Amino acid sequence: MTTSSAINGTYHLPGDIDISFTDSGAPPDSKDYTTLIIFPGSAFTRDSFEKLPQVAHSFNLRTVVASRRGYPGSTSYTEDELEDLNQGRKAHLDKLGSLVGSFVEKFIDENENSESGPIPKIGEEGRTGGIAITGWSSGAITAMSMFADPALVSGRAYSLLQKYVKDLVIYDAPAIAFGYPYLNDMYYPWLDKDVNSPEEMSKNLVSWASSYYSHPNPHGPSTSLLDSRKLTDHQSKWTPEEQDKFFHKPSVSQELSVFGPMQPAINTMAKEVLFNPDLASSYFPSLKLTYLVCTRSNWLSAWGAIETRRIYVEEYMKLPSSERLRELEFVPIEGANHMVHWDDPEGFLDAVLESIQGDRSGSASR
Repeated sequence: MTTSSAINGTYHLPGDIDISFTDSGAPPDSKDYTTLIIFPGSAFTRDSFEKLPQVAHSFNLRTVVASRRGYPGSTSYTEDELEDLNQGRKAHLDKLGSLVGSFVEKFIDENENSESGPIPKIGEEGRTGGIAITGWSSGAITAMSMFADPALVSGRAYSLLQKYVKDLVIYDAPAIAFGYPYLNDMYYPWLDKDVNSPEEMSKNLVSWASSYYSHPNPHGPSTSLLDSRKLTDHQSKWTPEEQDKFFHKPSVSQELSVFGPMQPAINTMAKEVLFNPDLASSYFPSLKLTYLVCTRSNWLSAWGAIETRRIYVEEYMKLPSSERLRELEFVPIEGANHMVHWDDPEGFLDAVLESIQGDRSGSASR
Protein backbone atom coordinates (compact mmCIF):
# COMPACT_ATOMS: atom_id res chain seq x y z
CA MET A 1 0.00 0.00 0.00
CA THR A 2 1.33 3.44 -0.90
CA THR A 3 0.45 6.48 1.16
CA SER A 4 -0.56 9.96 0.10
CA SER A 5 -1.03 13.18 2.00
CA ALA A 6 -4.52 14.18 0.95
CA ILE A 7 -5.20 17.88 0.56
CA ASN A 8 -8.48 19.52 1.54
CA GLY A 9 -9.51 22.46 -0.59
CA THR A 10 -12.45 24.64 -1.59
CA TYR A 11 -13.33 26.21 -4.92
CA HIS A 12 -15.43 29.36 -5.11
CA LEU A 13 -17.62 28.92 -8.17
CA PRO A 14 -20.12 31.08 -10.10
CA GLY A 15 -23.32 31.85 -8.21
CA ASP A 16 -21.33 32.48 -5.00
CA ILE A 17 -21.13 28.72 -4.37
CA ASP A 18 -18.32 26.98 -2.50
CA ILE A 19 -17.57 23.32 -3.14
CA SER A 20 -15.08 21.64 -0.83
CA PHE A 21 -13.07 18.58 -1.79
CA THR A 22 -10.31 16.19 -0.77
CA ASP A 23 -7.53 15.69 -3.33
CA SER A 24 -5.01 12.84 -3.21
CA GLY A 25 -2.66 14.91 -5.36
CA ALA A 26 -0.93 13.76 -8.52
CA PRO A 27 0.97 10.46 -8.53
CA PRO A 28 4.69 11.32 -8.34
CA ASP A 29 6.50 11.48 -11.69
CA SER A 30 3.44 10.42 -13.68
CA LYS A 31 2.53 12.23 -16.89
CA ASP A 32 -0.43 10.04 -17.84
CA TYR A 33 -2.47 9.50 -14.67
CA THR A 34 -6.26 9.67 -14.70
CA THR A 35 -8.18 11.83 -12.23
CA LEU A 36 -11.36 10.47 -10.64
CA ILE A 37 -13.68 13.28 -9.58
CA ILE A 38 -16.08 11.53 -7.21
CA PHE A 39 -19.48 12.66 -5.94
CA PRO A 40 -20.69 10.71 -2.85
CA GLY A 41 -24.22 9.44 -2.33
CA SER A 42 -27.11 10.35 -0.08
CA ALA A 43 -26.21 11.48 3.43
CA PHE A 44 -22.59 10.30 3.18
CA THR A 45 -19.73 12.81 3.31
CA ARG A 46 -16.52 12.88 1.33
CA ASP A 47 -14.74 11.57 4.44
CA SER A 48 -16.26 8.14 3.79
CA PHE A 49 -13.79 7.90 0.88
CA GLU A 50 -10.77 8.73 3.02
CA LYS A 51 -9.03 5.41 2.29
CA LEU A 52 -8.73 6.10 -1.44
CA PRO A 53 -5.86 8.63 -1.32
CA GLN A 54 -3.77 6.05 0.54
CA VAL A 55 -3.83 3.68 -2.43
CA ALA A 56 -4.72 5.80 -5.50
CA HIS A 57 -1.16 6.48 -6.62
CA SER A 58 -0.31 2.79 -6.89
CA PHE A 59 -3.02 2.61 -9.59
CA ASN A 60 -1.70 5.72 -11.38
CA LEU A 61 -4.87 7.51 -10.28
CA ARG A 62 -5.61 10.81 -8.62
CA THR A 63 -8.79 10.99 -6.55
CA VAL A 64 -10.76 14.18 -5.92
CA VAL A 65 -13.81 13.63 -3.72
CA ALA A 66 -16.20 16.60 -3.71
CA SER A 67 -18.73 17.56 -1.06
CA ARG A 68 -22.10 18.08 -2.68
CA ARG A 69 -24.13 21.14 -1.72
CA GLY A 70 -25.64 20.93 1.74
CA TYR A 71 -22.72 18.84 3.00
CA PRO A 72 -19.81 19.95 5.22
CA GLY A 73 -17.60 22.58 3.61
CA SER A 74 -19.92 23.29 0.67
CA THR A 75 -22.62 25.93 0.29
CA SER A 76 -26.10 25.00 1.44
CA TYR A 77 -29.10 25.43 -0.83
CA THR A 78 -30.99 28.72 -0.67
CA GLU A 79 -34.70 28.75 0.14
CA ASP A 80 -35.52 29.24 -3.55
CA GLU A 81 -33.28 26.34 -4.51
CA LEU A 82 -34.86 24.11 -1.89
CA GLU A 83 -38.23 25.05 -3.38
CA ASP A 84 -37.03 23.84 -6.79
CA LEU A 85 -35.83 20.61 -5.16
CA ASN A 86 -39.00 20.04 -3.16
CA GLN A 87 -41.21 20.73 -6.18
CA GLY A 88 -39.24 18.40 -8.44
CA ARG A 89 -38.24 21.07 -10.94
CA LYS A 90 -35.82 20.50 -13.80
CA ALA A 91 -34.11 23.75 -12.81
CA HIS A 92 -32.51 21.94 -9.87
CA LEU A 93 -30.78 19.45 -12.18
CA ASP A 94 -29.79 22.15 -14.67
CA LYS A 95 -28.03 24.11 -11.92
CA LEU A 96 -26.39 20.91 -10.77
CA GLY A 97 -25.04 20.18 -14.25
CA SER A 98 -23.66 23.70 -14.63
CA LEU A 99 -22.03 23.45 -11.21
CA VAL A 100 -20.29 20.17 -12.10
CA GLY A 101 -18.96 21.78 -15.27
CA SER A 102 -17.70 24.80 -13.33
CA PHE A 103 -16.01 22.59 -10.74
CA VAL A 104 -14.17 20.51 -13.35
CA GLU A 105 -13.17 23.61 -15.31
CA LYS A 106 -11.82 25.22 -12.13
CA PHE A 107 -9.89 22.06 -11.26
CA ILE A 108 -8.21 22.03 -14.67
CA ASP A 109 -7.39 25.75 -14.54
CA GLU A 110 -6.08 25.70 -10.95
CA ASN A 111 -3.71 22.86 -11.76
CA GLU A 112 -2.32 24.44 -14.90
CA ASN A 113 0.51 26.14 -12.99
CA SER A 114 0.63 23.90 -9.94
CA GLU A 115 3.82 22.45 -8.51
CA SER A 116 2.92 18.99 -9.82
CA GLY A 117 2.21 20.39 -13.27
CA PRO A 118 -0.95 20.44 -15.43
CA ILE A 119 -3.23 17.44 -15.22
CA PRO A 120 -2.84 15.09 -18.19
CA LYS A 121 -5.20 15.44 -21.12
CA ILE A 122 -6.91 12.40 -22.61
CA GLY A 123 -4.22 10.00 -23.79
CA GLU A 124 -3.93 7.62 -26.71
CA GLU A 125 -7.22 5.83 -27.45
CA GLY A 126 -8.66 7.33 -24.27
CA ARG A 127 -7.08 4.70 -22.03
CA THR A 128 -4.85 7.01 -19.98
CA GLY A 129 -4.85 10.56 -18.68
CA GLY A 130 -7.97 12.71 -18.57
CA ILE A 131 -10.79 12.82 -16.05
CA ALA A 132 -13.40 10.25 -15.07
CA ILE A 133 -16.51 11.82 -13.52
CA THR A 134 -17.70 9.31 -10.93
CA GLY A 135 -20.96 9.17 -8.97
CA TRP A 136 -21.43 6.75 -6.10
CA SER A 137 -24.98 5.67 -5.26
CA SER A 138 -27.35 8.65 -5.66
CA GLY A 139 -24.26 10.77 -6.35
CA ALA A 140 -24.64 9.36 -9.87
CA ILE A 141 -27.36 11.98 -10.37
CA THR A 142 -24.77 14.72 -9.85
CA ALA A 143 -22.21 12.92 -12.03
CA MET A 144 -24.68 12.50 -14.91
CA SER A 145 -26.17 15.99 -14.74
CA MET A 146 -23.51 17.79 -16.82
CA PHE A 147 -23.99 15.36 -19.73
CA ALA A 148 -27.75 15.86 -20.10
CA ASP A 149 -27.79 19.15 -22.01
CA PRO A 150 -25.08 21.06 -23.94
CA ALA A 151 -26.64 24.36 -22.83
CA LEU A 152 -25.43 23.72 -19.27
CA VAL A 153 -21.78 24.29 -20.21
CA SER A 154 -20.42 27.42 -21.89
CA GLY A 155 -18.65 27.20 -25.23
CA ARG A 156 -15.31 28.05 -23.63
CA ALA A 157 -15.81 25.45 -20.92
CA TYR A 158 -16.82 22.72 -23.37
CA SER A 159 -13.84 23.43 -25.57
CA LEU A 160 -11.63 22.85 -22.52
CA LEU A 161 -13.51 19.97 -20.92
CA GLN A 162 -13.66 17.77 -24.00
CA LYS A 163 -9.84 17.63 -23.96
CA TYR A 164 -9.96 16.09 -20.48
CA VAL A 165 -13.30 14.46 -19.65
CA LYS A 166 -13.34 10.92 -21.05
CA ASP A 167 -15.35 8.73 -18.66
CA LEU A 168 -18.56 8.74 -16.70
CA VAL A 169 -18.44 6.06 -14.00
CA ILE A 170 -21.77 5.14 -12.42
CA TYR A 171 -20.79 3.40 -9.20
CA ASP A 172 -23.46 1.06 -7.80
CA ALA A 173 -26.29 3.53 -8.34
CA PRO A 174 -29.76 2.67 -7.02
CA ALA A 175 -32.85 2.73 -9.22
CA ILE A 176 -33.87 6.11 -7.79
CA ALA A 177 -30.74 7.63 -9.41
CA PHE A 178 -32.49 7.07 -12.75
CA GLY A 179 -36.07 7.82 -11.68
CA TYR A 180 -37.23 4.25 -12.24
CA PRO A 181 -40.69 3.47 -10.80
CA TYR A 182 -41.08 2.42 -7.19
CA LEU A 183 -41.98 -1.25 -6.83
CA ASN A 184 -44.56 -2.83 -4.55
CA ASP A 185 -43.48 -5.37 -1.93
CA MET A 186 -39.85 -4.23 -1.98
CA TYR A 187 -38.04 -2.55 0.90
CA TYR A 188 -37.21 1.18 0.88
CA PRO A 189 -35.62 2.36 4.17
CA TRP A 190 -37.11 5.86 3.96
CA LEU A 191 -40.62 4.37 3.64
CA ASP A 192 -40.27 1.94 6.57
CA LYS A 193 -43.48 2.25 8.66
CA ASP A 194 -41.69 0.89 11.73
CA VAL A 195 -39.38 3.90 11.83
CA ASN A 196 -40.69 6.59 14.15
CA SER A 197 -38.04 9.30 14.17
CA PRO A 198 -35.39 10.92 11.93
CA GLU A 199 -32.74 9.33 14.16
CA GLU A 200 -34.16 5.85 13.54
CA MET A 201 -34.46 6.51 9.83
CA SER A 202 -30.81 7.58 9.63
CA LYS A 203 -29.71 4.47 11.49
CA ASN A 204 -31.92 2.35 9.23
CA LEU A 205 -30.45 3.87 6.07
CA VAL A 206 -26.87 3.23 7.21
CA SER A 207 -27.57 -0.41 8.15
CA TRP A 208 -29.39 -1.08 4.87
CA ALA A 209 -26.71 0.56 2.73
CA SER A 210 -23.79 -1.11 4.50
CA SER A 211 -25.16 -4.68 4.60
CA TYR A 212 -23.92 -7.57 2.50
CA TYR A 213 -26.82 -9.29 0.72
CA SER A 214 -27.08 -12.76 -0.81
CA HIS A 215 -28.97 -12.42 -4.09
CA PRO A 216 -29.91 -15.65 -5.89
CA ASN A 217 -29.01 -13.70 -9.06
CA PRO A 218 -27.77 -10.09 -8.66
CA HIS A 219 -28.12 -9.54 -12.41
CA GLY A 220 -31.85 -10.28 -12.54
CA PRO A 221 -33.96 -10.20 -14.57
CA SER A 222 -36.64 -10.31 -11.84
CA THR A 223 -36.80 -8.77 -8.37
CA SER A 224 -37.79 -12.23 -7.14
CA LEU A 225 -34.09 -13.10 -7.59
CA LEU A 226 -32.97 -10.25 -5.31
CA ASP A 227 -32.47 -10.26 -1.53
CA SER A 228 -34.68 -7.39 -0.34
CA ARG A 229 -34.15 -7.67 3.41
CA LYS A 230 -33.85 -4.42 5.37
CA LEU A 231 -30.41 -5.43 6.70
CA THR A 232 -28.15 -8.42 7.33
CA ASP A 233 -25.76 -9.43 10.10
CA HIS A 234 -22.77 -8.88 7.79
CA GLN A 235 -22.19 -5.14 7.45
CA SER A 236 -19.34 -2.75 6.78
CA LYS A 237 -17.68 -1.74 10.03
CA TRP A 238 -16.96 1.73 11.35
CA THR A 239 -16.16 3.07 14.77
CA PRO A 240 -18.84 5.35 16.27
CA GLU A 241 -16.55 8.30 15.56
CA GLU A 242 -16.15 7.28 11.93
CA GLN A 243 -19.88 6.85 11.48
CA ASP A 244 -20.51 10.33 12.89
CA LYS A 245 -17.95 11.72 10.46
CA PHE A 246 -19.12 9.75 7.43
CA PHE A 247 -22.90 10.15 7.81
CA HIS A 248 -24.34 13.69 7.68
CA LYS A 249 -27.77 13.55 9.31
CA PRO A 250 -28.78 17.18 8.49
CA SER A 251 -28.68 16.37 4.77
CA VAL A 252 -31.24 13.56 4.97
CA SER A 253 -34.19 15.94 4.52
CA GLN A 254 -32.92 17.27 1.17
CA GLU A 255 -32.26 13.71 0.00
CA LEU A 256 -35.89 12.75 0.69
CA SER A 257 -36.89 15.22 -2.03
CA VAL A 258 -34.51 13.45 -4.41
CA PHE A 259 -36.21 10.14 -3.53
CA GLY A 260 -39.67 11.65 -4.05
CA PRO A 261 -40.69 14.74 -6.05
CA MET A 262 -37.48 14.89 -8.12
CA GLN A 263 -37.95 11.41 -9.59
CA PRO A 264 -39.73 12.36 -12.86
CA ALA A 265 -37.14 15.05 -13.68
CA ILE A 266 -34.31 12.66 -12.81
CA ASN A 267 -35.78 10.04 -15.15
CA THR A 268 -35.91 12.53 -18.02
CA MET A 269 -32.32 13.60 -17.37
CA ALA A 270 -31.04 10.02 -17.18
CA LYS A 271 -32.68 9.15 -20.51
CA GLU A 272 -30.85 12.04 -22.17
CA VAL A 273 -27.49 10.92 -20.79
CA LEU A 274 -27.86 7.19 -21.37
CA PHE A 275 -30.21 6.70 -24.30
CA ASN A 276 -30.12 9.80 -26.55
CA PRO A 277 -28.24 9.02 -29.81
CA ASP A 278 -28.13 12.69 -30.86
CA LEU A 279 -26.28 13.69 -27.69
CA ALA A 280 -24.06 10.63 -27.95
CA SER A 281 -22.73 11.83 -31.30
CA SER A 282 -22.58 15.58 -30.63
CA TYR A 283 -21.83 16.25 -26.94
CA PHE A 284 -18.73 14.62 -25.44
CA PRO A 285 -18.92 12.09 -28.31
CA SER A 286 -15.94 10.08 -27.04
CA LEU A 287 -17.36 9.70 -23.53
CA LYS A 288 -17.41 6.13 -22.27
CA LEU A 289 -19.93 5.09 -19.62
CA THR A 290 -19.11 2.43 -17.05
CA TYR A 291 -21.59 0.96 -14.60
CA LEU A 292 -19.85 -0.66 -11.58
CA VAL A 293 -22.15 -3.35 -10.17
CA CYS A 294 -21.47 -4.54 -6.61
CA THR A 295 -22.87 -8.05 -6.51
CA ARG A 296 -23.71 -8.10 -2.77
CA SER A 297 -25.14 -4.60 -2.58
CA ASN A 298 -28.74 -3.77 -1.62
CA TRP A 299 -31.55 -4.82 -3.95
CA LEU A 300 -32.26 -1.25 -5.11
CA SER A 301 -28.74 -0.83 -6.46
CA ALA A 302 -28.92 -4.23 -8.16
CA TRP A 303 -32.24 -3.22 -9.71
CA GLY A 304 -30.77 0.05 -10.97
CA ALA A 305 -28.22 -1.92 -13.00
CA ILE A 306 -30.74 -4.53 -14.17
CA GLU A 307 -33.20 -1.94 -15.47
CA THR A 308 -30.52 0.24 -17.04
CA ARG A 309 -29.10 -2.73 -18.93
CA ARG A 310 -32.60 -3.81 -20.09
CA ILE A 311 -33.56 -0.35 -21.34
CA TYR A 312 -30.16 0.19 -22.95
CA VAL A 313 -30.48 -3.01 -24.97
CA GLU A 314 -34.06 -2.14 -25.99
CA GLU A 315 -33.08 1.35 -27.12
CA TYR A 316 -29.98 0.10 -28.89
CA MET A 317 -31.99 -2.44 -30.88
CA LYS A 318 -34.36 0.29 -32.11
CA LEU A 319 -31.60 2.37 -33.70
CA PRO A 320 -30.77 2.38 -37.40
CA SER A 321 -27.23 1.26 -38.19
CA SER A 322 -26.16 4.87 -38.78
CA GLU A 323 -26.83 5.87 -35.16
CA ARG A 324 -25.38 4.79 -31.84
CA LEU A 325 -25.79 5.18 -28.12
CA ARG A 326 -22.94 6.08 -25.82
CA GLU A 327 -20.71 3.13 -25.07
CA LEU A 328 -21.89 1.55 -21.79
CA GLU A 329 -20.03 -1.26 -20.06
CA PHE A 330 -21.26 -3.11 -16.97
CA VAL A 331 -18.38 -4.16 -14.71
CA PRO A 332 -19.26 -6.45 -11.78
CA ILE A 333 -17.29 -6.25 -8.54
CA GLU A 334 -17.82 -9.76 -7.25
CA GLY A 335 -18.55 -10.13 -3.53
CA ALA A 336 -18.64 -6.38 -2.94
CA ASN A 337 -21.33 -4.48 -1.09
CA HIS A 338 -22.34 -0.83 -1.49
CA MET A 339 -19.31 0.31 0.53
CA VAL A 340 -16.52 -1.44 -1.36
CA HIS A 341 -14.52 1.82 -1.48
CA TRP A 342 -14.26 1.47 2.33
CA ASP A 343 -14.08 -2.30 2.78
CA ASP A 344 -11.74 -2.93 -0.16
CA PRO A 345 -10.38 0.32 -1.63
CA GLU A 346 -7.81 -1.54 -3.73
CA GLY A 347 -10.50 -3.77 -5.21
CA PHE A 348 -12.64 -0.74 -5.98
CA LEU A 349 -9.86 1.16 -7.75
CA ASP A 350 -8.82 -1.99 -9.61
CA ALA A 351 -12.37 -2.25 -11.02
CA VAL A 352 -12.34 1.44 -11.96
CA LEU A 353 -8.99 1.08 -13.68
CA GLU A 354 -10.16 -2.00 -15.60
CA SER A 355 -13.16 -0.08 -16.87
CA ILE A 356 -11.46 3.16 -17.91
CA GLN A 357 -8.55 1.36 -19.59
CA GLY A 358 -10.73 -1.25 -21.26
CA ASP A 359 -12.19 -1.49 -24.74
CA ARG A 360 -13.48 1.84 -26.12
CA SER A 361 -14.43 0.66 -29.60
CA GLY A 362 -18.15 1.36 -29.40
CA SER A 363 -21.38 0.50 -27.63
CA ALA A 364 -20.80 -2.37 -25.23
CA SER A 365 -22.58 -4.27 -22.51
CA ARG A 366 -21.49 -7.25 -20.54
